[in-house]
Amino acid sequence: MQVRIYQLSKSPTQSGLTSKLWVVDFYCGEQNNRFIDRILGWTGTTNPQAATIIHFNNKSSAVKFCLNNYLDYELITPKPRKLIPKSYAENFK
Repeated sequence: MQVRIYQLSKSPTQSGLTSKLWVVDFYCGEQNNRFIDRILGWTGTTNPQAATIIHFNNKSSAVKFCLNNYLDYELITPKPRKLIPKSYAENFK
């Protein structure tokens, strides 16, 4: 099974730094295993692991989990954040 390992990003509505949690996300690459219930209109899937997400404190423990459970993983590293120091006076230019 293919999984993705990535670090959670900061919510755009919140200030501050990003989360330090790493996530193992079981995703299904194909969209054809989803279906819509005719009566209620709910979306379902034949794969119960498609919505499974596991949180880890660091990247190494997430990779170790995948190796111990024989999971193929794709490691997505976060982009470094660019901090441009500005003075308070630049807000009024």
